[in-house]
Amino acid sequence: MLNILALRDRDARVLVAVAYQPIASGSVLTREMIRLVPVDAGFAALGTMVTEDRLDESIGSVVVRSVPRDAVIDLASLAPADSGSGKRLMSVAVEESRAAGGMLVPGDRVDVIAVLDGRPVFVVAGAEVVAVPERGSGALGRESFGVVLAVDADEALALARAMAEGRIDLVRSTGAPEVGAVADGTGS
Repeated sequence: MLNILALRDRDARVLVAVAYQPIASGSVLTREMIRLVPVDAGFAALGTMVTEDRLDESIGSVVVRSVPRDAVIDLASLAPADSGSGKRLMSVAVEESRAAGGMLVPGDRVDVIAVLDGRPVFVVAGAEVVAVPERGSGALGRESFGVVLAVDADEALALARAMAEGRIDLVRSTGAPEVGAVADGTGS
């Protein structure tokens, strides 16, 4: 593993954060969870890691991908705890084919659609994509796609209900008109 090779370099000059213990997805990163380990300053992937100079801004972030003990904590495994909007962060697991083909990136806006009581409805409209942390094999070999959305309390409950009752679709709506303004009038 490339990270292990970099960590073994005795001439290292930059300190990077590694997990002192396994860190579960959804945890809030604290100083007690990490230790700093020296890495060669010329290591190519250094820009993707939480370094000592990025530590203060990383503490308090939400870990969006589980980090094993002694693994380097990379920036992609963290998301802001709160965007300042008062929204909550909610993780949504969905098949990649039902999430704009897996082309979602942080900053995108999405509408969440589900079929509830036999009728398609917009469950959430215009939710911000905060993180797209990981992909993995889902049921029947389909790609599962983890997406972290910023939602308010009511949207979180509606989304939880929709996920419990069946499949959901994430529709990339960045730059699109608001749902209430769609031509067929079936908005939320």
